[in-house]
Amino acid sequence: MKDLSAYRFLFVITFSFLFVCTNAQQTISTVGIEKYLQYERLNSNVEKRNQNPYENYIGNPYLFSDFANGEIVTTDNFRYNGKMRYNIYDDEIEYLVHDDKFWVSNPWVLDFITIDSMTFIYCSADNQNKNDGSYYILLVSGDCKLLLKKGVILNDPVVAKPYVEAKPAEFVDKRDFYYILLGDSEPVKITSKQKLLELFPGKTREMKNYLKKISLNKEEDLVKLVEYYNGL
Repeated sequence: MKDLSAYRFLFVITFSFLFVCTNAQQTISTVGIEKYLQYERLNSNVEKRNQNPYENYIGNPYLFSDFANGEIVTTDNFRYNGKMRYNIYDDEIEYLVHDDKFWVSNPWVLDFITIDSMTFIYCSADNQNKNDGSYYILLVSGDCKLLLKKGVILNDPVVAKPYVEAKPAEFVDKRDFYYILLGDSEPVKITSKQKLLELFPGKTREMKNYLKKISLNKEEDLVKLVEYYNGL
C-alpha cells in the first residue's frame, strides 16, 4: 500500500512539473520583435537600413505598400511579433524595431514567417551554404507543398537624349512562378504536366487522371491538385 501511495505521489509531482514547464514555455515563446533583433545580433552583424535606396525610382520592390503585422517563428518554436514586409527584389524580409529598419539575416533558423494573411518559408538548395536560398509564399502545406515565387525586375534609367526624356529606374512586376516542395528537397518549378508527373512516381496513375481536369495556369487548380495529392 505504501508503494502504491509512493507511486501516486511521484506521478503527481512529475505531472505538476511538466505542466509548469509547458506553461512557462508557452508564456515566454511569444515576444516582441526587438527580442528577435537581440537574437540575430548573437549570430551575425546586424545593421540598420533606414535609408531608402529606391526613393527616386518608379514603383517599388515590396509586396506590401507598407509594413504590416507579422510573426517570425523559428525552428525552436519561439515567436516574435512585429511590423514586417517582404522586399521582392532583394528577396528579404524586413522588420521594424522602434522605427528602425532591419532585415532577417539568419533565414535558415526560420520555420516560417507570416505577414498579414501570407505565410513565407525559406528554402535553401545548398546545405553547405544556407544563405544561398530564397523566400516562397506557402499556398498549400502538408507532405507536398505548393509554393509561389514573386518577382520584380529593375529597368535601367533612361538617359536624356534629343527627343527622348530622361526616365528614372523602374520596378516592373515579373510573372509569378509556382513550385512543388516534397520533404526537405529543393523546390521544383512547375513547367509542364509531364514534369509534374515525374515528381509523384508512386501516384502516377491517379495524378495523371487528375491533371486532365486542371490548368497549370490557374492558381486555384494548382491548389486543388496539391490538396488532392496530400489526400491520397
